[in-house]
Amino acid sequence: MGVGLVLLQSGGRRCSCTSHKLYAVGFCFQPRELFASLFIISYNLDMERQVDLTKHSVDKVVVSCADFRFRPMVAEWIEEKFGEADLVAMPGASKAVLEVPGVVANIGVLVGLHHVRNIVVVDHMDCGAYGGSKKYDWDHAAEVSMHGQKLSEAKKLLEEKFPEVQVSIYLLGAEGELGEIGSRV
Repeated sequence: MGVGLVLLQSGGRRCSCTSHKLYAVGFCFQPRELFASLFIISYNLDMERQVDLTKHSVDKVVVSCADFRFRPMVAEWIEEKFGEADLVAMPGASKAVLEVPGVVANIGVLVGLHHVRNIVVVDHMDCGAYGGSKKYDWDHAAEVSMHGQKLSEAKKLLEEKFPEVQVSIYLLGAEGELGEIGSRV
C-alpha cells in the first residue's frame, strides 16, 4: 500500500484574516482514497506565479532589515526598483554586514551561486538594531547621518570582499526611500 500526498484547492475559498487562498492538504494511504489526516493551510497570493526552475541567475542581492514593520514596504520597493533579487534579511542590515559572523559569507554564496553583479544594502529609520529613533532623541538628521556612516562602512567592506560586484546603499523612511546614500550628497 503506497502513501500519497494530495493538495486540493478548496473551491476558491479564502482565509477571512489574510485573504490567502485556502488549500486542503491530506495524506492518504492510496491516492484518491480516504484521507488519514486533513488540515487547511493558507497560500500567499503573491506567490501564485510559477517559479521558473530553469533560471539560475539574478542581477542583484538585497540585504535588508528583518523588521516586520518595513517588510511589506521593502518587498514592494525591491519589486519596483530592481525587479527580481535575492534577499538577505537580518536585523540592522548594514549592522549585520559589519558585525554578524557569516552574513558576508552568505552574501558570497549568493554572488557565486546566482551570478550576482550588484549588492544593495538598505537600512531604515527607527531601526531597533541601532537603538531606534529614540536613541537619537528623535533627531532625524543625526539618525540619517549615523545610517549614512554605517551604510558607507558596509559598502566599503563588501567592495573589498567582492571587487567584481557593484555595491549600492539606501535608506528607507516611514514613507519609502529617502535616497541612495552617496549619490545625492
